[in-house]
Amino acid sequence: MGRVDEGEQYEFGRWTEKERDASRVEAFSDAVIAIVLTLMSVELLQLSPQRPEGQELPDALFHEWPAYLAYVITFAIVGQVWLTHHNMWRYVVRVDQLLVVLNLLLLLFVAAIPFAASLLADNLRGTPADQRLTAALYVGTVLGEALFFNLSWWWARRRRLLHPGLDPRLARAVARRFLLGPCLTAPVPSRARGAPTGRSCSRSERGAAQRPRSARMRRAALWPAAPITLPAGWQPALPA
Repeated sequence: MGRVDEGEQYEFGRWTEKERDASRVEAFSDAVIAIVLTLMSVELLQLSPQRPEGQELPDALFHEWPAYLAYVITFAIVGQVWLTHHNMWRYVVRVDQLLVVLNLLLLLFVAAIPFAASLLADNLRGTPADQRLTAALYVGTVLGEALFFNLSWWWARRRRLLHPGLDPRLARAVARRFLLGPCLTAPVPSRARGAPTGRSCSRSERGAAQRPRSARMRRAALWPAAPITLPAGWQPALPA
């Protein structure tokens, strides 16, 4: 009798893992996002009770406007992350190992958002170099979570982890919508530093850039570049 492969007597093996439900991954992600919002609120909305002598509460609150601005912007971003995550995972019916890893990497960047927001609020009135660095860190954090959103959706579609009743046209529309995040976020650090964004100029933009040069050439034609030499002792005739 031939030797029977040991893997054939088991229902689940190395290449036939048991399917995992997506509910645990979604519940874990909701908990992480809730903790992120709580930590962000505690970090950005704290106001030291020790105020300078004679400073009124409205003045102290106004002095902390960078923290409040960072809180509003970051709350909107994290809220959008939760909405996108919820809308995506309602179509995911099962998960594999790589999708779980991609979701963990997504949460890694989401959990770093309070740190980036606090750093941005502390340096919003700092030097230009500090402002550029903190803005780059903030945008990089948001860009990271947007990239892993796209990778998670791409992998779920590729491995057929989505609901079988999902219309492929809707799946493609969701993929295009997810691409807006990296496309809108990636050029921000370049524009903040004044560097080119890599976009080719249109004909009208090139014409607008060439117009000042043409104007300078017209002025150079009217006014000679060399100074005019006047006769020695010449004085303008003044009216009597």
